[in-house]
Amino acid sequence: MCRELAAIVVRETSSSPRRFIRGDFTPHHSELMVIHQLKEGAGAKAGNANIARYEYFSDDGDWSKATARLDEKVKPSWLDEECEAWVKAQFEAWRDEITITGDVVAVVGRKVIATGKCTIGIAVACTILLGLNAKVEIKGEIKSHVEFGYVSGSGSITTGDVSGYGSITTDDVSGSLKTGSVSGSGSITTGSVSGSGSITTGYVSGSITTGSVEDTATVADAVRAAAKKGSK
Repeated sequence: MCRELAAIVVRETSSSPRRFIRGDFTPHHSELMVIHQLKEGAGAKAGNANIARYEYFSDDGDWSKATARLDEKVKPSWLDEECEAWVKAQFEAWRDEITITGDVVAVVGRKVIATGKCTIGIAVACTILLGLNAKVEIKGEIKSHVEFGYVSGSGSITTGDVSGYGSITTDDVSGSLKTGSVSGSGSITTGSVSGSGSITTGYVSGSITTGSVEDTATVADAVRAAAKKGSK
């Protein structure tokens, strides 16, 4: 699981301009390279690669202070100060484009950053990254896969029932995750639950998997029972 925005910068040549390839549907550089048929080139180890992999992330959920980080062992020689500033600007424009808040009818098949208090009518096959202390409520049932990043601080996620083949995946939880019933083939998978983090659900006949539960974190009895049953 990945909370970052991932992109690949393709160097400028005499026949083509510099390109910024966004990972709108995947955070994995390897998948982006296959989708866009990119190759590093023979000069990669000598600092003359055709591409530069980048990640854009926030340690604490404050995306206004997010950092663009080069994900390469050797920095390409063409990646100068001007190019780095251009990359940063591309990430900031992308971040601003996908940031949502307030009432949103639907998030379908895309990646967004939710900030403040955000109420979403339905969420389908999407990734929702939480801003600092964001409170996200999804009104409708979860019937497809919805992925969240870290749920931290006073951040919270509230959803309707998780049913059919619906699934929720999160990274570590130190905020709160609350869902309706988890039934049928519905499932919830989280990272560790720590600090004052909590997970609460309605009736569970589907599956729930969590990482370790630490500190003063709480996991509802129904969640513990489902997680224990799934581990057998």
